[in-house]
Amino acid sequence: MSAICAVLGIARRTAYYVGRASPGGRYHRADDATVLQQIWAVTSSRATYGYRRVWAMVNRTFRVGYNRKRVRSCRSTGSCWPRASTDAMAGRTSDADVQPALVLGRFPDSVLEW
Repeated sequence: MSAICAVLGIARRTAYYVGRASPGGRYHRADDATVLQQIWAVTSSRATYGYRRVWAMVNRTFRVGYNRKRVRSCRSTGSCWPRASTDAMAGRTSDADVQPALVLGRFPDSVLEW
């Protein structure tokens, strides 16, 4: 076994390693559903809030004392990332008009002068 591990460039302990998943998956607190509802209530109007702003707004709005890590964990595991509105994209026919000038071959003079 040591010769095989040497050829592969891995430690012998790695070859014998058996990963163990927790039986119930990721840990969830009993009141995570409440936290998710509060997060949705705060973020439903806008999709670009980060977890720090959401944490501050949830604590301020509902007068609770959640930890930032708890809000981030609940938000990421609960699919609590609202999707951006696609209304702005409705009139667009293609993405060709949004590509940068360098891709299209239009270089500014300062770029070509090295």
